[in-house]
Amino acid sequence: MNETEDWDPAGLDRVQKILDASLDRAGPVQTSFFAKPDRTLRARDFVETWNAIYMCAVASYGSSGWPHLAAVKLQFDRSASLTMFLYLDTVRDRDLKHVPRLALQKHRDDGTVLTCYARAAAPATEPVTDARGRRHVLVPLEPVRMYGIGPYVSGPLATVSS
Repeated sequence: MNETEDWDPAGLDRVQKILDASLDRAGPVQTSFFAKPDRTLRARDFVETWNAIYMCAVASYGSSGWPHLAAVKLQFDRSASLTMFLYLDTVRDRDLKHVPRLALQKHRDDGTVLTCYARAAAPATEPVTDARGRRHVLVPLEPVRMYGIGPYVSGPLATVSS
């Protein structure tokens, strides 16, 4: 997203409601980690930080019962929605047909951790074939839980501000 663009307020409101509801339903360990007042991220900070981190760890699982993990470029659009690029006839494609749920995570060495659990919807586009013969679609993701925590503010790994 271009820095001069602004986020859709309705999209940010939707993300904030998911962040708040996720913490409200979180267990004690998640709460102790993600509910730190000096590090908790609000919706705008969450989506901007998410987009500033290029790769996203995407985990799925299918009928084999084994998880599959891949690094994927995945960013929020202006309306604070997520859409994933998906190659067809791949493990991830088969996984999503069996179990349309994903765990997504981005992090930085400064202690920032962003987690999103999402449900994959039906593809939003017709299949496209690239120059290498690979077919892909765009799949909208519906976040159902989101947790975000910013950089360390104390301790040996805290960022020192001048």
